[in-house]
Amino acid sequence: MNAETHAVTGIATFEVKFDAGSSVPSKRIYANGRMQTRVLVMIRGKDGQGNEVPLDATTLSKIKLIRYNGGDDLQGGWSASKTENSYEHEFPSLVFSDNDLQEFGAKQADFDIETVHEQLEVERGGVNPAGHATAQIEPQRVDFWVTTSSTGTLQIAAAVTLPGGAVVKTNNTGTPGMTFNSSVTVEGKTPESYSIEAFKFDEVLKQGNTDTEYRTYNYYIGLFPAGRQLKLVKWFHANGGTGDGQYWFYGSGKVDHWHTIALNGWLNQTGRSKWEVTTSSGRYLSVPINDRSGQITVTQFINRKNWYLTSVKTGNFDFSVHDLYGTEHRLRIRTVISDRAFILEKR
Repeated sequence: MNAETHAVTGIATFEVKFDAGSSVPSKRIYANGRMQTRVLVMIRGKDGQGNEVPLDATTLSKIKLIRYNGGDDLQGGWSASKTENSYEHEFPSLVFSDNDLQEFGAKQADFDIETVHEQLEVERGGVNPAGHATAQIEPQRVDFWVTTSSTGTLQIAAAVTLPGGAVVKTNNTGTPGMTFNSSVTVEGKTPESYSIEAFKFDEVLKQGNTDTEYRTYNYYIGLFPAGRQLKLVKWFHANGGTGDGQYWFYGSGKVDHWHTIALNGWLNQTGRSKWEVTTSSGRYLSVPINDRSGQITVTQFINRKNWYLTSVKTGNFDFSVHDLYGTEHRLRIRTVISDRAFILEKR
């Protein structure tokens, strides 16, 4: 059989689906521009004799997601990437302020897992639903990760450009024998917003006391709408910085208050396990941080002796935290130096 026989001249099967199985026609994500849902494109090529053949890497790279209606590229806040991010991809089965979404979660729970397992066997070229062996080649798979910053629903199809330049789409358009009708629907939901009362800002003494030369406190930022935790996963400067490491956001300089010469504050990134500094006198200090799952640690250091950190950096500190679904919550830490206290506020 010569090489021309194996050249891809058409498409045998072309399907768009979610990774949960073809029985799930739609999914929800928060329209925050970060939460993703995976959309799979399953495809088999064919040659001039109608034999199923795999697509080469170049042709596979020309597969893209499109709008089912109209067949144009994703737009209007919708986008697809081949890179998975670190946020949660499954919409919560329980949402704390939307009864409609709770009902959606119940419907998800009723999904027949046996049907999913059966469908996966068909996809892998094992057996068809009737139990007969399949002769088809394994479909090739391309993964996309869809996000949106726009609310509303979008029906998503796929398109591929063949080596000869023909474009094949799954939006029920095309020439006879090359028409495919396969899509999924993604709904972008308005991200949840919470009052400051839903946030906890617990203060815990970690080192020292009012009689020692220094003391260290951790303040834990947590989000607990309706008493149920929604985990926080990272924070960012208000100017968009990533907030890596331990960020020094407040320094009182030398002050004259009871048991205080200087007060300083750090906001710690979630990947760290210790807050640590070395004083100007060479003394090493360390306390555990991020020891509460899904909460972000602020560390406050107060010293009574004028031997460390009298630099000045005052004013409110504006920043944002992201929950595990990628939704941004804009916060501020205000320092009340007379009370030696940090106050958490929304902004």
